[in-house]
Amino acid sequence: MYTIIKKNEWKSSEWSGGIANQLYIYPKTADYTRRDFSARISIAETREATRSQFTHLPGIDRFISNLEGNMQLEHEDHYNIEVHPYEIERFQGSWITFSTGKYRDFNLMLQGVMGDLYFKELTGDITLHLQEALTLAFIYIIEGSVILDGQVKLEASDLLIANNHKLDIKTNFAKVYYGFVKEWDS
Repeated sequence: MYTIIKKNEWKSSEWSGGIANQLYIYPKTADYTRRDFSARISIAETREATRSQFTHLPGIDRFISNLEGNMQLEHEDHYNIEVHPYEIERFQGSWITFSTGKYRDFNLMLQGVMGDLYFKELTGDITLHLQEALTLAFIYIIEGSVILDGQVKLEASDLLIANNHKLDIKTNFAKVYYGFVKEWDS
């Protein structure tokens, strides 16, 4: 089973440094402002290159990747890092984090679940293998297009949510983020 989320379905909101676009939240009844989500996928864009503080999110694992621009992160009392395009920075939401630069980023947030985020350039026929017995898999098309399982066409800015751990893809060329979310085993 698949769900495809198109760019015109994103939920946009303002934050102190720019605009955040929520592409997907799990479970569907969750609300980011209540912080009752298990997983959230979003894209944010800064307005200016000025220094701004990330929202403090204790208990949330954060994954952030630079889609374009100049992204500098300062994790107070930890380290500073320049995040180059498509590199993925993993950190705790409880950290006091500042960013500097004008950029657009891709975000995965996890709370009380396990998961991961990956970047890959694809050509030809490829199978992406993810964690078995997952809750959900996702693939976001950054650039290019793909055909999934020989039937589902995804183009730039499409997000696909699936419940299978293998994604069979055909493409001439595409840049993608993909990953999984899995409830902890009891």
